Amino acid sequence: MSTFKRICVTDYVVFDDSGNKQPVERGKEYTTSDVHLEDGTVTVFSMFWVRMPKSLFAGERRFT
Repeated sequence: MSTFKRICVTDYVVFDDSGNKQPVERGKEYTTSDVHLEDGTVTVFSMFWVRMPKSLFAGERRFT
């Protein structure tokens, strides 16, 4: 599995069923998965792993 560094281009927050939230902030770099072809999302590896739209990120660079 490859991972990538991507820059967030817009603030966004995802909440899970328990009310936990995972924000991403514009201008910050995040480690993500490759694109999930079935839905166009990437997994953001942060406080917890969560799928977010790839359109939130730019500047893809292979990390591993």
